[in-house]
Amino acid sequence: MRIIGTTIFLLSTTIAFTQVNEVAGTFSSVNNKFERWSVMTLDQNGTFIYSYGVGGCQAKVTGTFSVDNSMLKFVNDSEFASKVNTEDMTTDSLTYNIGTPLYPDLSLVDWKIGKNFIKPLNSVDSGCLVESGKHKLN
Repeated sequence: MRIIGTTIFLLSTTIAFTQVNEVAGTFSSVNNKFERWSVMTLDQNGTFIYSYGVGGCQAKVTGTFSVDNSMLKFVNDSEFASKVNTEDMTTDSLTYNIGTPLYPDLSLVDWKIGKNFIKPLNSVDSGCLVESGKHKLN
């Protein structure tokens, strides 16, 4: 019985790893233009880098991804949690609200895997831009 359980585990791990390898690559949005970009890089080890920007508003989010029924599922690294931390900084006459940047929580949006492209099922709002278009494999 133990051999059967171990075999099933190894087989499912191999299948999941094979699916991650098949989708690995760099995908650029079809909506990329001068000073506007959205690029998803998927690595064979199951990690991702999502970079985006419009002009001077730009950032990168990292984390891990998995493949489930032709869908990509993402989990941001902890430093890119979508919590907004606000602190007040007071000077002699002014109070400023200093907040941490708001990064898109990619775990909220599944992405469809197509032939040579990936596409978010819903819009990804990064604060700089809202992306909902296909990302083609470079």
